[in-house]
Formats: sequence, structure tokens, C-alpha cells
Amino acid sequence: MNSITRRLRDHTVEDAIRALSAGTPAPGGGSAAAIVAAVGIALTGMMAEFTKNNPRYAPVRAQVHNLLRENKKLSRRSLRLMESDARVFLRLNEVFRLPRSDPRRKRLLQQRLRQAAAVPAEVCAVCAAAAEICCATARIGNRHLLSDAGCAIEFLLSAARAAGLNVAVNARLIDDRRLATAQRRLTENAVRRIEADRKIILRLMNTHGSSTS
Repeated sequence: MNSITRRLRDHTVEDAIRALSAGTPAPGGGSAAAIVAAVGIALTGMMAEFTKNNPRYAPVRAQVHNLLRENKKLSRRSLRLMESDARVFLRLNEVFRLPRSDPRRKRLLQQRLRQAAAVPAEVCAVCAAAAEICCATARIGNRHLLSDAGCAIEFLLSAARAAGLNVAVNARLIDDRRLATAQRRLTENAVRRIEADRKIILRLMNTHGSSTS
């Protein structure tokens, strides 16, 4: 595993893009989904910071402060998941390279598949929680930044859908069908929740208008 895969969050955007486009198994789509989620979360944070520091929004400052605190927690989680996804995929790839005659292969494969599905499933959960914060911030936040809230929710929805694809691919191979079904439902529910928040934010944009930041 190269240094960029180990500590993607410590590198520049350009470094991360180069790592994604390199001819290596990881980081890949799962890490990219987590990066996109982190971007959406960051835009929500920007809206919250502008609102918190604007005297006109003093009545909601405490609410925004609480939303911002939770948003920062999700940001840290998304960055950790970006690296976790690369790690679990590389471990899964190691098992795929084992000879089929190896007695450890089946047990290890199921173990690593569960891990490889669990990480993007958590990305979906983070996206859904972040979308809720984004929507709450958009309701009370600086109206001039509603377009940024719109961009944030689109990033979160795209990230959840992309992560859901990785869940589905790995879940198909998991022998524990109850677990596989539960993980797929989790991702589907996350996407539906984000879509509902997206409708609210778009309605706010259409009602109040929005200028770009």
C-alpha cells in the first residue's frame, strides 16, 4: 500500500486525484465516494460558518453552532472512511489472489467481503446524516449561500449512490444473505432520505432565490 493510500487526507487534491487515476487497485470508487461526501459536508460547513459569523443571524447562532459541531464530526468520519475503503479493498484483493485450493480462502473471502461492504455502507449512513444537517442549515442559514447548500446535497446524494454500488457488488458475494440484504436496504434508505432533503433544499432555493458564493 503506497503512502497516498495510507494517508489520503494528508495530501493535496491533486495528489488524491493522481492516486485515484493510477494503475493500482486502490484507492478506487469507494474512496472517491467518501471524498465526494467530504466535499458536500465541507460546503455545509461553509454555509454554517458564514451564518454563525453574520450578526443578522444572531438569533439562530446557537442552533448553527450545534449543527456545525455535528457536521465536523461527519467530516472526520468521511475522511477516515476514504482511507478505510482503500485498506479493506486491498485486503480483499489479497484473498482473491489466493489459490482456490487454499483452505483459508473461503473463510477469509467472506470476512473481507463483509468488511468491503461495511465501509461503503457507512459512507451511505454518513451521507444521510450529513444531508439532514445540510437541510437544517439551509432552513435557517444565510440565504445567499443556498446555492452552496444545493451543491452540497447533490454531492452527498451522488456519494451515497456511488457507495451503494460498492455495497451491492460486495453483498452479492456474501453468504450471509440476511446481512447482505440489510446492508443493501440501509443504502437504499439512505438514498431516499437524501432525496427527501434534496427536495426541501431545492424548494428553498426556488422560494428564496440564491446567489453564488
